[in-house]
Amino acid sequence: MSLTPGARIGGYEIVEFLGAGGMGEVWRARDHRLGRDVALKILPAALSADPDRLNRLEREARLLASLSHPNIATLYGVEEFQGGVALVMELVEGGTLAGRTVRTAEALEIAAQIAAALDAAHEKGIVHRDLKPANIKIAPDGVVKVLDFGLAKSTAPSDPSVDVTSAPTGAALGTEAGVILGTVAYMSPEQARGLAVDKRTDIWAFGCVLYEMLTGRQAFAGPTMSDVLAGVLERQPDWRTLPTDTPAHLRRLLQRCLEKDLRKRLRDIGDARTELEEATISPPAPSAPIAAADTSSRRAFRPWIAGTAAVAALAVIVAWVSGSLSRTAPAAASVRVSAVFVESPRSGPYGLRHLAISDDGAQIAYSSRNRLWIRRLDQRDPIAIGPGGSGPFFSPDGAWVGYVDETRLAKVPVGGGSPVTIAETTSRPAGAAWRADGTIVFATNEGLFEVAEQGGAPRLLAKPDRTRGERLYAWPDALPGSDAVLFTILTDNRADGAQLAALDLKTLKQTPVMKNAASARYLPTGQLVFVSGSTLKTVRFNPTSLRSQDEPAPLPGLDIAVAADNDAADFAIAPSGTLIYLPSSVASTASLQSTLYALSWIDRTGKRERIGIAPGTFQYPRVSPDGKRVALDVPANNRDIWILDLNRLSLTQLTNGPTEDMMPEWSRDGSRIYFASDRTGNFDIYSQAADGATGPKLEFAGPGFQAPLSITPDGTRMVVVDLFRDLKLLWLGRPDRLEPLLADPAIDHRNALVSGSGQWLVYESDESGKQYEVFVRPFPNVNAGREKISIDGGRYARWDPKGNQIFYVSLDGDMMAVPYTTSPSFKAGQPSKLFTWRKPPPGRSAMTYDISPVDGRFIVVDPVDGQSDRPVEVSIILNWLPELSRRLSGRN
Repeated sequence: MSLTPGARIGGYEIVEFLGAGGMGEVWRARDHRLGRDVALKILPAALSADPDRLNRLEREARLLASLSHPNIATLYGVEEFQGGVALVMELVEGGTLAGRTVRTAEALEIAAQIAAALDAAHEKGIVHRDLKPANIKIAPDGVVKVLDFGLAKSTAPSDPSVDVTSAPTGAALGTEAGVILGTVAYMSPEQARGLAVDKRTDIWAFGCVLYEMLTGRQAFAGPTMSDVLAGVLERQPDWRTLPTDTPAHLRRLLQRCLEKDLRKRLRDIGDARTELEEATISPPAPSAPIAAADTSSRRAFRPWIAGTAAVAALAVIVAWVSGSLSRTAPAAASVRVSAVFVESPRSGPYGLRHLAISDDGAQIAYSSRNRLWIRRLDQRDPIAIGPGGSGPFFSPDGAWVGYVDETRLAKVPVGGGSPVTIAETTSRPAGAAWRADGTIVFATNEGLFEVAEQGGAPRLLAKPDRTRGERLYAWPDALPGSDAVLFTILTDNRADGAQLAALDLKTLKQTPVMKNAASARYLPTGQLVFVSGSTLKTVRFNPTSLRSQDEPAPLPGLDIAVAADNDAADFAIAPSGTLIYLPSSVASTASLQSTLYALSWIDRTGKRERIGIAPGTFQYPRVSPDGKRVALDVPANNRDIWILDLNRLSLTQLTNGPTEDMMPEWSRDGSRIYFASDRTGNFDIYSQAADGATGPKLEFAGPGFQAPLSITPDGTRMVVVDLFRDLKLLWLGRPDRLEPLLADPAIDHRNALVSGSGQWLVYESDESGKQYEVFVRPFPNVNAGREKISIDGGRYARWDPKGNQIFYVSLDGDMMAVPYTTSPSFKAGQPSKLFTWRKPPPGRSAMTYDISPVDGRFIVVDPVDGQSDRPVEVSIILNWLPELSRRLSGRN
């Protein structure tokens, strides 16, 4: 639900947007029944299907309902609306403690009220676990309100009214040991180590807040998140910064609250409450300071600088701090955390990458939900900064994010704004690198190019050598302080594996670097980190000679498997030391593999009838010539072909991996299924008896990617697509004969089908340079003319088996029908809308519907509600380079 002022949820009228956080959006609303304003906390609609997030919302509701105290924001009720849930809460006017200037006497009054709120919660067995200045509001009348008990956990399971120990998993914040919650600067040592917590964690955070109120400084601060954690685990606050008028007993109270040893820490916040309340009534005489301190800036809270980020804001779920950090080099310990994608990443024809990190390690860019997003590590939530794209990459100063879309290279400011085109391309770019001198090196299927960051005509640097089977140059990475870039070479024979090479940008000389390696990054440590399969490996590398200096090896003691889409590995490393990556588990559960689809019939009036089988990961439905069966491409652990019997509503697996079998096509008599498979390393064309009585038979072997599209009526020839770009004609039974139909390195020709008469070919093409359109040509003499069928874009054309019409899907998602005549020549009529279905996804994609030859109905696959936006975790390892250097030293 998209909320705007004036909208209603139950009996509440939306007034204005107040803010957003990890639990969702907060809106001011008017309760007309009781004549008061309230705060509505709403789980985002895009995540309303996530049971973990719903559990967290319900947990907060139960917790708040059990707490009735003047220093805790009151819960009035819960409203459900259009599949979403909203908490109706007391609206607390005023600002938070963050950025607020206080004096010692005021700090004591505020602290006493915070302690009273925690005392009430602890009596109910509830631990807040995320106490910080931003969660503490001061109303205009001076009353303190502690907010956001959404991270709290009941420690009293015997009380069913507050038993909220259900353990969220995945992207939600956890509750059990081993899971870090909270915000780094206010995190207790036991939280930092991922241990179980109790009320003494709140006492630690309370001490941090009180220290900050008194000094204007955080008790534990540092330039990076891991520096802050090192302070939490190893160092004492600088007690010298306390004001000179700080009473001795208050100093002792702070020291007891910030005691790292749980056994010595203050055990009951009620004791602190009593002491503070007494101090505000009759303040004791101040004690002498421990040592002279600079107090020039101690009176004001200041926002946390970039790098000391809120772990709760990043949905932190794993701590990798075992034991205590080294006292001699505490900042060198690495810490694992994670952030959250909005949805599973899409796959691409030759690999897509979705992640980037700025050189200073303060910003992560990612592509998701057809948008570009920025997540700063010192902010709670991501912001959408631009339209759809993939392969994000930062400018050296971190002010811009470059990205690629279908046929261009573009950039957008990190704060959001209008995209700026850098270069138009003839195909989707396969990665780019922004060099320190202001040039950008990018790859397409034509080779490596260089262009100025301001735009202009790209200069061709190198192109694949087709005579050596080189298919694509991809994913360049700039070598700092050098006039060279690293890049990956993909070959026609997938069994050969990817190769790394280096290109001197001045001489344009190429130097081989390594075989069976892809997606390399050069590190300040003098190492290359790359993927082999999906495993991160390292090798010493000389950026002057452009040669590796030893044998590659897995990262010592740091086993990391990353998602790699056709050798496009989703990881990035900041020179400042942070590693981000998508775990390899994402590759097996992302996009097609994780999204559930339902099968339905739609008649030509738009009436829909669900087919009575459970949703699955169905793709690419193909109805048999007799209309009784449907062949399906079913991604799971791998992709296989399955057959659905429409009468019995039973599914039978036809092919059985571990290979990828995809894009099925029926023979004209319905006895065999043709499909593409990577059984030999390339994607070749196989066939198999549709009843499974015999195994697969190789029909045609590469090189490259070949997939079946359509078989001629006489069954002698097959239209195939090569590399999702060129159309070719294969003579069945004569694998030595493959004729070109439509081929142009600058144009995609896709989804081609021969008419029932065998005289015409319908297909889609992006030859306009703007969008895909549908065309018809004579067949097999495709050069004898053509006619455009679609208007303003079209995808997925199919011949009508029941009459002289062509169907296609408009870019707005409408099913269109175009009448045609063939005498004396082919002539198309005006397109008309049949019904609205769903928009085609951007980029290259295969048809997701077919037509029954029996009754002319459309069989479609549609994502099940809530399935296509599954959150995906991005792993982050802070201070990773020092950890890597230490491990490498131990290996050497």
